[in-house]
Amino acid sequence: MRAKLPLTLFAALCGSFIFSFATLAGAETCTAASEMDAPTKSSIDSAARQMFGQMQQGDVFSLKQNSIPSLASNFGSIEQTVVNNKPRYAASSMTMRNAYLLDAPGTAPVARAEFLCGVWGQPDFTTFVLPNLPPGKYAVVISDLAGQSPSTLSMILQQQGAAWKLAGYYPQPPAVGGKDGNALLQQARTYKSQGQAHNAWFYYLMAWERIAPLQFMYNKALEATRQEISQAQPADLPTAEKPIDFSADGKTYKITTLAPFADKDDLDLILRYQVADVSNTMQIDKDNKALVNAFLARYPEYKSAFNAIVARAVAPNGQDFGTLISLKDDAGTAKK
Repeated sequence: MRAKLPLTLFAALCGSFIFSFATLAGAETCTAASEMDAPTKSSIDSAARQMFGQMQQGDVFSLKQNSIPSLASNFGSIEQTVVNNKPRYAASSMTMRNAYLLDAPGTAPVARAEFLCGVWGQPDFTTFVLPNLPPGKYAVVISDLAGQSPSTLSMILQQQGAAWKLAGYYPQPPAVGGKDGNALLQQARTYKSQGQAHNAWFYYLMAWERIAPLQFMYNKALEATRQEISQAQPADLPTAEKPIDFSADGKTYKITTLAPFADKDDLDLILRYQVADVSNTMQIDKDNKALVNAFLARYPEYKSAFNAIVARAVAPNGQDFGTLISLKDDAGTAKK
């Protein structure tokens, strides 16, 4: 199984579906932690703790050695994330919230592997849906990290011989300005009740990143939140495939991205738009400020939810130039 970091939230939510629990599993089976025999549960717990210890030390070499071959051959993004999170991991302790043993028998990858875990109809009944899953035994380990920045860390392990190897790494981001996933969810609902649809949407997305341990995990509580978020999506947000035209200072800008960006206690909004080139940085800086000023005139709600807007002009070759416009003191700072 080739591991991936968490999906882009927008794509994940738009591509999500309401799982029908009327669809019962085929050959795949799932055993929850409460149903595992003691040796199996202990071996999974021990392997997960060993891997987390390597993350705490920033020992990406040992972690890579302790991964399945397909993951080890494409380890760059995981290595960078582990290194970036080392201070947070080092100051945290890990407590296993739950573990699931997944068994996918056969000799060929399963196009759509569905694992039903727990007792049908109970609140903790959980489903995992994994596409193109190679046959084998896997463990899904969901752990809570306690410390200055509490969060959740989920890992997928694959059994190879007598050992468990890392096959998937899914860290959740830390709190935003002291707000965890539930607090962000409540703030999103508040913005929605106030008619601030854009602020509500972005806070919903940040909440989802910190509530859902895995994008391919389904249970009653997660599905209710998925539905709530999907129904709150504004119709006028841009995407890279479908940018929106926005007029400012006599020019038309093609905005491709609006996305929240959390940096410690600061929460900014990233606004990207298309340009032919960014070589004239003085002009680009002026355009960035003009665009943001016009944008805020149309959407003043952003001032209550974000510390700054970073406007980034992006050329076809990928080069960009950004300007940070504070929403607190109206000062613009150029950012390359």
